[in-house]
Amino acid sequence: MPTELDAEIRVDPDEPFEVVSDPLSHSLKKLQIEILKLSNLRRIFAEYMAALSMGLDYNRIKTDRFIPVRVYLSKGDILEDQESFVDKELQRLKKMGFDTEKYPRHELRGQILGKLKIEALMKGLDHRYRHPVLLVLREFLETVEFKFYVDCEGMQGSLWKKFVAKSSKIMATEEFHEAISKAKRAIEAAVTSKTQAEVDKKQAEAASRLIEAIGDNEAILQIASILIVKLNKRIVAMTLSLEQLSYIENNRDIMRNPQEILDRLASLEKVDDIDKLKSKSA
Repeated sequence: MPTELDAEIRVDPDEPFEVVSDPLSHSLKKLQIEILKLSNLRRIFAEYMAALSMGLDYNRIKTDRFIPVRVYLSKGDILEDQESFVDKELQRLKKMGFDTEKYPRHELRGQILGKLKIEALMKGLDHRYRHPVLLVLREFLETVEFKFYVDCEGMQGSLWKKFVAKSSKIMATEEFHEAISKAKRAIEAAVTSKTQAEVDKKQAEAASRLIEAIGDNEAILQIASILIVKLNKRIVAMTLSLEQLSYIENNRDIMRNPQEILDRLASLEKVDDIDKLKSKSA
């Protein structure tokens, strides 16, 4: 059954969520990681400027790619949403044939939360990182070869987080667009509960877990040009146009109001095309 989670820290500029139990050591390692990330960003910018100076077609050059990731949850109740998440995971395991009555709930709970590294995260990180949605979102991003990179903004009360995610490997523009397309197809399959042959199994499962982790929250999730909105038990997933992306960047407060963002984006462009809008009642 469950074993203790390894809380050993690795100094990796691409991995901002490492943990140590000693607060001072954690702060020093966190500072070291931030310095390494700044150095890495300087390298990426220098490579970009060198390519432009030489007149190269940047779309054909393999380099690090970045995407915006935003999360809004109306409640952001960590403990309540953790227990709801555990209940759903136990139901899923039972359907798969696992005998959930064989072990005490607290052991199964530890196993489920441990898999998401929640217990380890509790030892040294900001409380907002412990929410199941953030951790499952992290898993989903990894299936399409992206990871959280820069923590830009946060807010207590409701859960509001803004990140920049970076590709796990260098990509040409075509590869980058394919990665985002894979994410889009997996999200659409999860929202509509329809199996799509072209969706990778791991991506589909991670997307389904992400939708389930939202729970009873009203929510807004943005992953690059993909937008997921949950309002009045209805979930909508859509692909944002360039005009809509620009509007969000210039009016970021609407990312904390599910009704307003749907109304504003609908007024900019019709979104009833099947390639742009997928929805279901939760």
